[in-house]
Amino acid sequence: MSKKSWHLDRRTFLKGLGVSCMLPYLEGMAMTNFTKFAEPLEPKRLCFLYFPNGVALPPEESVYHKKWNWFPTEEGNNYTLSQSLTPLEKHRNEMSIMGGLSHPFSRNVLGHMAGDSFLTGGDLRGEYKNSISVDQVAAEKLSKFTRFRSLSLSTDGGVGYKSRTSTLSFNSSGKPIPSEHRQREIFERYFSPNGGNTTQERTRSLRQGKKIVDLVLEDSKSFKNRLGVNDQVKLVVYLSSLNDVEKQLSRNVKWLNFPL
Repeated sequence: MSKKSWHLDRRTFLKGLGVSCMLPYLEGMAMTNFTKFAEPLEPKRLCFLYFPNGVALPPEESVYHKKWNWFPTEEGNNYTLSQSLTPLEKHRNEMSIMGGLSHPFSRNVLGHMAGDSFLTGGDLRGEYKNSISVDQVAAEKLSKFTRFRSLSLSTDGGVGYKSRTSTLSFNSSGKPIPSEHRQREIFERYFSPNGGNTTQERTRSLRQGKKIVDLVLEDSKSFKNRLGVNDQVKLVVYLSSLNDVEKQLSRNVKWLNFPL
């Protein structure tokens, strides 16, 4: 069989490992200037917190159930906070307490395994096929005002696996977005002045990274039509992730002269 231009031998494949932004290995490869923007006065922020194993409450028949319940006993503006909510008393005029947000599909796979669908409402009772999480829907609208599109943090880091997820965030393709958990790395990335380098050095580094992303995107799209069905699906997912990297690089350039 003749060797095509997109076929990779072992040496070429290993050489590609030296690039931090490389294509995923595909079946078909086998021989078989920026503008300054105005910072909003009060940028919006949205935060979701998840208790993996829930919080125990006294039984409903107990006199202590209402006292420690998560929901007020009345509706409307004049509700009475339960004992669990009293620490939020000074914020009652700026917050809304909503119920009825339980996911029926999650209850069918046990509540302790609901992290995957906590922000998606997805049906994960069979094939692991999720949908976009609400935090990423919000990020589409709010990220133009923020240095980073979104922050996904957890105690474990990474993505985990079905029913034992380590992230609550899923992209538009339903793929998990890895969370961060190492405190020092988180601090250095988001709070270290200039990332440890001068602004000039960071600008050069960001533009170099942007150039690599552009080149890989261009090369990837050029041979998409030559791939089989499975490879095309894999390539679409990869290009979507690479597009997110490109957007973040562009955002980093715009925010370069703003203090962290």
